[in-house]
Amino acid sequence: MNIRNKNAQKFIDKVDREASRLSVNLLFSRGKNIIAGAERGRSDGMFIPPDEENAGTLAIATGVPTADWLHTLAHEYTHMLQWFREHPAYLEWDTKDTPRLYYKLEVITEKQACRFIEKYNLPCGDHHARTSKYLKNLKESLGL
Repeated sequence: MNIRNKNAQKFIDKVDREASRLSVNLLFSRGKNIIAGAERGRSDGMFIPPDEENAGTLAIATGVPTADWLHTLAHEYTHMLQWFREHPAYLEWDTKDTPRLYYKLEVITEKQACRFIEKYNLPCGDHHARTSKYLKNLKESLGL
């Protein structure tokens, strides 16, 4: 993926290098959604860790404004790091997938994604507003 913004390109390159090191394929789709996981639901991004037989996948839909898909990349990159570093919230959710644990994980993930956006000075516009909206909608959809 090539993008005009130098900071964004550096971040994409970093994610790609780290994904390769962890046996994870970084994929970009031109559509507004990707088909995610075994449930085949639609999503703007996903991370699936590698297993003994298959490489992992970090996939991002880029058929949306750049600010949105870069935010999604930071979010899914965070999930990849949580998996690799065996983050307690990731492990807890991975073993006991409940709405409450999923929401808890997503709050932690969004906070870290915002830190990456700020650290790498990514052109993501009002990423805090996007995070708030996402978490509010997620909480409602999970019935929490």
